[in-house]
Amino acid sequence: MTSLLVALAFLVRRHYERVREQLRRLDDTLLNIPVRPHEQKGGEIPRDEAVAVMLVNGFSGLGIHTVLSVQTLFPHQYRNYLFVSVGVVDSATFKGAAEVGALKKQTVEDLEKYVAFVGRLGFRADLRYSIATEAVENVVTLCEEIRKEFPRSIFYLGQLIFQNDRFYYRILHNETAFAIQRRLQFAGLQAVVLPIRVLESRWTA
Repeated sequence: MTSLLVALAFLVRRHYERVREQLRRLDDTLLNIPVRPHEQKGGEIPRDEAVAVMLVNGFSGLGIHTVLSVQTLFPHQYRNYLFVSVGVVDSATFKGAAEVGALKKQTVEDLEKYVAFVGRLGFRADLRYSIATEAVENVVTLCEEIRKEFPRSIFYLGQLIFQNDRFYYRILHNETAFAIQRRLQFAGLQAVVLPIRVLESRWTA
């Protein structure tokens, strides 16, 4: 039994390492993607226009991939983007006011990078965030407030999709995007989960 548990631990570790490598490649490809500068639109997002609300977690290739997917799937549909994130206070960060302040600063800085990226593409962009101890509930609350502010908003999330879907992937990888989607749809908000494909070798755990 001990040998089986050790072997299982090594297989899980190898799986996570390969996924991290895929994500590093995605970051290397998309975070430094060349963008032809467009005329940037200033001012606030008009209340009566369509808004793509991007639910992101940190500035990464996953978030950029989601933005580009929306532009590819719905060309000329959106001229306004709103980036939303919840900084989660957990046992690693809740060690004092300084750590919480650093989390808030990092959350805002990450969102500002998205705003700058979309601005270079010639779209209006803004951000919303909160700092809380639980992600899903606070994301839903933020989204409900955003829908009141922008009635024509639709919410987008990215989710890793594996080439060979195995039942235990739901244990190894969280289903936060789908949980948020279900909560938003139950609240009457339109939420779309966009797949981010992860290719696997035949020896992946």
